[in-house]
Amino acid sequence: CSRCALVIGGGIAAYKALELVRLLRRDGIGRKTLLFTVLQLAQSGLNLVAWMLVGSIAFSPTASTGWLLPLVLILSAMVLLQMGQAWVSGLAALAFGSRLKERLLTGALRLPIDEVRADGVGRHLGRVIESDVFEGALLAGAVMGAAALADLAAAMIAAGASGILQPWLIAAWSVPVTATAVIYLRSRRRWADARLRLTHGLIERMVGHQTRLAQEPADRRHDGEDAELAAYHAMGNAMDPWLTRLSLLATRGWLPVGLA
Repeated sequence: CSRCALVIGGGIAAYKALELVRLLRRDGIGRKTLLFTVLQLAQSGLNLVAWMLVGSIAFSPTASTGWLLPLVLILSAMVLLQMGQAWVSGLAALAFGSRLKERLLTGALRLPIDEVRADGVGRHLGRVIESDVFEGALLAGAVMGAAALADLAAAMIAAGASGILQPWLIAAWSVPVTATAVIYLRSRRRWADARLRLTHGLIERMVGHQTRLAQEPADRRHDGEDAELAAYHAMGNAMDPWLTRLSLLATRGWLPVGLA
């Protein structure tokens, strides 16, 4: 029955996910992730201390050049922490990227022959191109996401020192940011599907170009191409404003709210 098939499919997916986690654990991803988080939190803490020193220098009537030495030491330590964090994130990205390539290759080799024949050259080329983009975006997003979570935790801790209102404001501001991100993700998924369809159609027309020259009338060889490109362009226009809103809300929007 269909329910049994769903249960079996879910069990297989869970087993594969656990197998991937086990392989990543063997590669030391957990230790590298923990070290990356510690370095990011240390940078955030030193950044807060540096701004406290800057505020003390700016508003203290008895400020002297002696305040600059600890500030220089803190900034130098932050540079060393950033270098160590980049090294650790590179090692983690290499380990995770190799396992991801291995899983993608294993999945490609296990595709049913009938499915491979039915999909055609265009879809497979699109999958190959998208796999490289997926790997780069996933690794970059994982590093940026881990750093953002560490910064958010440090911001919550620092905001808690000034009262109960600031942490709740940060949590409330995260709601519209998350909602905007979800809408942008859905629009980008539709845009990516349309791009894959365009790639598939282009490759199939190129492969069968001689057949089309012989059998298809010249005035009908490009039917539908303008409509496909227009639809793809419209999806891109619908997606770009959500990316702009997400960037503004996540990076610039919090500043006036937090200051208020």
